[in-house]
Amino acid sequence: MSISGFEESSYILDGVISKVPTGHSNSSSISEYEIEQQFADKIEQEGILSEDSKTEMSISGFDSQQRVESECHGEIQAMNAQQETEPTSSNVERSKHHEENVIFPISFQKMEHYLVVLKDKQLWLKLDNHIILIIGDYPSPSPTPNSSAVNVVLNLVEQDLHELSAKPNYPNSLILLLQRNRRLTIIHPSLFDSMPHLSFLDISDTKIRILPSSLFNLSKLKVLLLRNCICLEKLPPEIGKLKKMEVLDLSGTELYDLPDEISQLELVKSMQLSFYGPDHESDYEHLPSRLVSPGFLSEIKGLQSLSISVHPEDHRWTEVVACILKDISKLEILSYLLFYFPQVEMFENFIEMSPSWKKLSLSKFNFTVGQDVKRIASRVPDEVDSLFSQEDRCLRYVNGDKASPSINTAIIRVTSFYLDHHTEVRSLSEFDIPNFQTLKFCVVRECPKIQAILDEKNAEIAFPRLEYLGIYFLWELRQIWKLPSQTGRLKRIFKTPTPFRHFEALKYLVIKTCPKLQFVFWESMIQCLSYLEELVVEDCECLEKIIKEESKKVKYKDNILPRLRKLVLFYLPELVSLGCGVHVSEEKLNVHGCPKLNRA
Repeated sequence: MSISGFEESSYILDGVISKVPTGHSNSSSISEYEIEQQFADKIEQEGILSEDSKTEMSISGFDSQQRVESECHGEIQAMNAQQETEPTSSNVERSKHHEENVIFPISFQKMEHYLVVLKDKQLWLKLDNHIILIIGDYPSPSPTPNSSAVNVVLNLVEQDLHELSAKPNYPNSLILLLQRNRRLTIIHPSLFDSMPHLSFLDISDTKIRILPSSLFNLSKLKVLLLRNCICLEKLPPEIGKLKKMEVLDLSGTELYDLPDEISQLELVKSMQLSFYGPDHESDYEHLPSRLVSPGFLSEIKGLQSLSISVHPEDHRWTEVVACILKDISKLEILSYLLFYFPQVEMFENFIEMSPSWKKLSLSKFNFTVGQDVKRIASRVPDEVDSLFSQEDRCLRYVNGDKASPSINTAIIRVTSFYLDHHTEVRSLSEFDIPNFQTLKFCVVRECPKIQAILDEKNAEIAFPRLEYLGIYFLWELRQIWKLPSQTGRLKRIFKTPTPFRHFEALKYLVIKTCPKLQFVFWESMIQCLSYLEELVVEDCECLEKIIKEESKKVKYKDNILPRLRKLVLFYLPELVSLGCGVHVSEEKLNVHGCPKLNRA
């Protein structure tokens, strides 16, 4: 990334933020004064954020997530003009306030959002709206008789770096950002010897294979981000020397194994781990025999966030998972957990034993329960899996074959539920519909006996907050909602004006490959669907109508489904009409492979 055209840049935060160029490929083309002037102009254009003004400063090249209000913009300009005059007592007081309370947002193409806050002689760093680093009595940005100046942020993001040499003249800094240098393969072993104050290091999305030895001498390092380093296969045993480590993130960096010394990082609060696992059994002979030490978490008692991603069929995981779960179940202040439970019984033991689960401090989680398999090509689009994981409390129940009280208990809390290849369930009502009151996202895939998503039981309130429902490859599905008896239906249609609360928040409905489905909605369901925005129906060979009439006496106005903006109908050879005399404008329709459809 470049800022005002510069390849490398660093920032000193000292009340007023200033720019220090550390290098430029064409230094003769612009003077240092011009550099500072351009930077100062950019700050003046976009504002400054302080505790009392509550405005925000963003820097050219960074994508701020908020906008500066015009009235604050003028206030900052006036303040800057006033500071050029002789200082008064009020100016001195305001200057002192700014020195103690400065907020510096850094956002990179909406991929991560850093917020650096200097407050009361402490440095706070937030990542994705979470405080992940606090440095008390941070070193002075100005040189003193006993020490040299220390930069707060050294930004080398997206500089197309290939190699970092031993002495690149990078300044001593608190925070070093190296992410997304996708050709970076080599960091000289001694690079970090000149950065003794380094507390935060991000080397994500690079192709480094070996971590430099000087990294493990950083006695003040608290945060190490190594996300998506696809060429990094191992952490060395020296990782245990980083005793001050609080955040270790290897999301998407598939390690072959984890050294035993990881257990020496007793102050870690947040740990994200990913492991490589082969698709073929014969490949295991080239891997370490053990994935992790069964007790590697036993001494890390202050964990608040833990993520462990593994290949679902890696037998090395099944060998140690029970022991690891025993330590996780003892954590008192765990607030986030991503974990794969190969057996339902393991999940049952966890929710029975975990104080974090019982006390509701585990406010965010992503659980996979049941024997999962690695699919080379998924029948569900990748973006659906991604949307599923974006919710705060996710549960994926895979390859189940019986009812589980623990699953029903967990569903009470989930906001995202994925039922994947359950061999016996015939309806989601079997999970006890009142348990779905908080559910916002739901996917049902490849459940061979499901005949209805919602049956006539518990028919008063169902899925009141559900916004997305995806139905994939349900070969026996005949109805989305199995209505009560004929008498009950007619009473609701003609005598009871109060709408049902089934699916009342539903915005997106996707149905793919349900060969026995003949219609999507009953006529009496329409009143529940005022928020429906998108309906996608594909590859349902027996589907005849979208809406099935229940009475010929009811006539509908043109504003039925008032928020519908997209209707996709693909490969529905028997589809004749939308039903109930409903018409959808051509700009909202996307139709293909529906030869019998009357679009008049």
